[in-house]
Amino acid sequence: MPSNLGLRDQLAALRWVRANAARFGGDPARVTLFGESAGGMSVAALLACPAATGLFRRAIVMSGSGQAVLSGEQADRIAARYAQVLKIENTAAAYRRFTPEQLLAAQRRVTPKMVKLETDEYADPGGGQVLYFPVIDGDLVPALPLAGLRDGASRAVDVLVGYNSDEANYFLIPTGLLKKIKFDFLLNLAVKRVHPAPAALTAVYKRVYPEKSRGELLSAIATAYQFQVPSVRLADAHARQPGHTFMYEFGWQSSAVGGTYGAYHGLELPLVFNNRAVATGPRGMLGPAGASAALAARMQAAWVAFAKTGDPGWAAYAPGERKTMLIGDTWHVQTNPHAAELRAWEGVR
Repeated sequence: MPSNLGLRDQLAALRWVRANAARFGGDPARVTLFGESAGGMSVAALLACPAATGLFRRAIVMSGSGQAVLSGEQADRIAARYAQVLKIENTAAAYRRFTPEQLLAAQRRVTPKMVKLETDEYADPGGGQVLYFPVIDGDLVPALPLAGLRDGASRAVDVLVGYNSDEANYFLIPTGLLKKIKFDFLLNLAVKRVHPAPAALTAVYKRVYPEKSRGELLSAIATAYQFQVPSVRLADAHARQPGHTFMYEFGWQSSAVGGTYGAYHGLELPLVFNNRAVATGPRGMLGPAGASAALAARMQAAWVAFAKTGDPGWAAYAPGERKTMLIGDTWHVQTNPHAAELRAWEGVR
């Protein structure tokens, strides 16, 4: 069975776009690929995918990662647990006896707590929250996408990459976990899953964010591990190549649930697509107060400008200065933002 069927579907779609774009008034030489969350991880994987070379000219990685792939050993661990849940042998032939609906239903019964993904060579790309990722196969995914970018993959592609300031609130607030972290030993215990020196790391975050509770510090650390640090590493790697690199941090705060969620995961989407109405209200992502038409228009214009010209309208990113546009009701370029926190993650997989 071919590997990474999801990525192969995406490659097929890109080949179709290249073959047919001109019929719709498009330019097959100026295709922009972009995605958010798992979509951003797919974009990062395709940036380093040899089979994707020449299929797109620009890429936007929103809340994604160039490290979100599994090794063969990690994938085998998940498959073995999956087979146990289904009570079958861990073979392709055994899986083929099930319908896609049955396999999806069983997938919900295989939780991250059931599989230890970290190995001597590879970190857990989901931080104990997610199991399923593309797999290093020596073909579509030759290695970590980040390593491919460092080696010059997609050197001619322009890249816009970024993350939201409070990504992890989306995952941690609904569980009630943030309110339960009332003592340092609980905070350090949680942080130990993602950092080898939890006490030292939390000390850094306490200095930088003295106003945050322990639960809020955990969210900031989880945001860094899953989104901020991988985004910066991807930008650093690509910025050493000829293609232009641009970075953003989305910091606009939602009014949802009394404003407790902040700039959480996925919040930028209704602004990038400029469809505020469907996301405004007591149950809307933007909250009952919504967001301004000016913010949505400016974000959409920046994304469109990047697709058209390769320039979203602010200074390009370079590893030395790490110029990053902070997006909110007002916009301003930051130089080397979050330097203290980023130093604390150096050397951590």
